[in-house]
Amino acid sequence: MNSVIAAVSHTTFKEVLQRMFPKVWPLKELSDQWWFVLAAIGTVAIVSYIYRENVMFRIAEHVLIGVAFGYSFTVMYFNVGQNNFVNPVFKEGDLWPIVPAVLGLMAVLRIVPKLSWVSRYPMAMLIGLSMGMALPRSLQSTVFAQVYGTTRIDFTGSISQGWPWGVLAVVGGAVLIVGTLSALMYFYFSMEHRGFVGGTAKVGIIFLMIGFGASFGYTVQARISLFAARVLFILRDWLGIIT
Repeated sequence: MNSVIAAVSHTTFKEVLQRMFPKVWPLKELSDQWWFVLAAIGTVAIVSYIYRENVMFRIAEHVLIGVAFGYSFTVMYFNVGQNNFVNPVFKEGDLWPIVPAVLGLMAVLRIVPKLSWVSRYPMAMLIGLSMGMALPRSLQSTVFAQVYGTTRIDFTGSISQGWPWGVLAVVGGAVLIVGTLSALMYFYFSMEHRGFVGGTAKVGIIFLMIGFGASFGYTVQARISLFAARVLFILRDWLGIIT
């Protein structure tokens, strides 16, 4: 083991063991070094799910959920509750924040079986307001932005650039227009998908699959990047094997 570690770094096996299990005293080293140990143990426990679900993974999962809930609750209280309820009501005398606070308490009654029906009213209001606020933004960022980008393609200016970038810009613009129209045709159900409509819808399926594949690939790359960061944390920050 010592020869393997020495082959890839200047750290000895003894130093690796000392970093894996730092001494408990004094308290400064406990607070500085043991946090790396706990973070590494949590990382290994989470990654162990690749093999199969086990006790270590379940413990790490519960700890993660508990810590995330506690942190989120603290942040929400100081950034939202204190600024929007505590200070206006108890310091400024503004009583209007009591109304949303009561609605919030009604939503919490979901955990009480006999009073769970009360939570339906604030949840209905929240869902309605969220949909009303999200729908215009979604249309603006997806539908209108796509239509605007499609209509702003400058074929004349692209052709004037010559070969190869001008021609590639024209081809890219044409592909964008065809992909947008064919994908929209796939979701057009007022006519039976036969003939020209059916063929265009099939072309739209190809563009949709390409889009879904690119989105899935981006998600996989993001997860691999997170995994690589955790491996780097274990080998560099915790064990000190690499620099």
